[in-house]
Amino acid sequence: MAALTEVTALLQPWLGAQLTAAVMPAAEEITRQLNAYTIRQDPDALYQSLDSQLFRAIHSATQGSMLVEAPDGGRVRMRLEDVSTLADEILCLALSELPLDQKHLQAVEQYALRRDSLAALKALYLHFAPLQTQAELKAIASLIRNCYPAFRWQMWLDT
Repeated sequence: MAALTEVTALLQPWLGAQLTAAVMPAAEEITRQLNAYTIRQDPDALYQSLDSQLFRAIHSATQGSMLVEAPDGGRVRMRLEDVSTLADEILCLALSELPLDQKHLQAVEQYALRRDSLAALKALYLHFAPLQTQAELKAIASLIRNCYPAFRWQMWLDT
């Protein structure tokens, strides 16, 4: 089960402590959604819901400015792409809780083929690793390194 602390840990580097606290009701709802997710639902529907909820919460908490506090104390405008990236990172929490079996592995693989989603690739690489060959894992790692900026994977991808 995804914990609220996991969701807020993903939000805080993007939003800062103050804005993360301001969007806590949305974070709680997102946590409930993640914990209710099953593969019978389309992962893209969950992603779209996360993206929409995050945007609305950030837009409301910033009174429409979308300005977030940067680590250096400055303010940075959060772009739509940033919200989508954050939604994808949160989606990984749900995908990483799926049962380790071929049915769920195939569902996540299909999603990864249809959608540009580091969350799906991360779940395949970390969570579903026991069900894959070393060659498959190596191919996933190569794809991740070549398609995504290092800040999104360097903390968890074997170098």
